[in-house]
Amino acid sequence: NTYDVTKFGAVCNGVTDDATAIASAITSLSVTGGKLVFPNATCVSSTVQTINVPVDKAVSVVGGGAGVTKVLFTSAIANGFVVFQGSQYGGVHFEGLSVITNKANSGAAIALINSVALGFPVNNSLTDVVVSGDVAAGPHYWTSGIVATNVSFIALSSVNVYGSSSFSGTTCFTFQGTAASSINAIIANIDQSNFVYCGVGVYYGDWAQGLTIAHTNFQNGVTGVYTSNVTSGGTADQL
Repeated sequence: NTYDVTKFGAVCNGVTDDATAIASAITSLSVTGGKLVFPNATCVSSTVQTINVPVDKAVSVVGGGAGVTKVLFTSAIANGFVVFQGSQYGGVHFEGLSVITNKANSGAAIALINSVALGFPVNNSLTDVVVSGDVAAGPHYWTSGIVATNVSFIALSSVNVYGSSSFSGTTCFTFQGTAASSINAIIANIDQSNFVYCGVGVYYGDWAQGLTIAHTNFQNGVTGVYTSNVTSGGTADQL
């Protein structure tokens, strides 16, 4: 199943608010799974876009390439995409797009949240994805770039996350579990990616285990990789 946001009324001219059209496409996606497709243009959303992955289905958010497909979020206090997984077979994939903001944004560009203990986790991935302000490393930024909570078997490949040259508080990628939950985050692989102007490039949080970083650069930031208190479930020995 493929859901092209332009078929639901998205104009994607970089000015018109396409939030309602995008949400309509997501409503259909959240029933059947499949692909949410954005054109080679800039689509605008004034609100968070929430995706509920249907039981035992996979969801992909797809563009034509991070350089040509952009989703611009214009709220200063909201997340961009929030994806809820509630099934052990419901994989999530983002590919070929930029998720940008034109504000000093207090939210996360992409937040992935799992609520099910996975016996045999499926793969989750972000490939050819850029997270930044509307001008990379300019005055606009996401406070959190990509956040994966209780999400296992996640891979980042060719992902660039930019903070701001005027703000040192962006956490570019967060990999974490939840102490109050029996669900932990297991295995994250980062390869051929870049984290620029990040307060923290990668936050390896509590109740998470198994982080591998290869062929990846941290530039003009404060801390490359931060590992939280190991007495609270952190597993720095698996970094």
